[in-house]
Amino acid sequence: VLRDGTRVDLSRRPLLVRLVRALVEGGTVGRGALMDAVWPGERLVGRSGDARLHVAISTLRKQGVPLVTTEVDGELAYALEPDVRVVPA
Repeated sequence: VLRDGTRVDLSRRPLLVRLVRALVEGGTVGRGALMDAVWPGERLVGRSGDARLHVAISTLRKQGVPLVTTEVDGELAYALEPDVRVVPA
């Protein structure tokens, strides 16, 4: 991931790679779709899914990848900021 020419290496963080991949492929992605993309095949019960997604989003931001938070059809959604470029590792 590149932002303002600064490289953020996520190659050792497969969960974050899946999160970024879902955002690149989907543009603005709802909370449910992100959970399905990041934890495929897992049944996230109750607030555990929300908590896991919150931690993943926070971790991605701490790594230097800025995200836009919005709402789509009444659901919390996320997107990469427009100035973020994703390049293969």
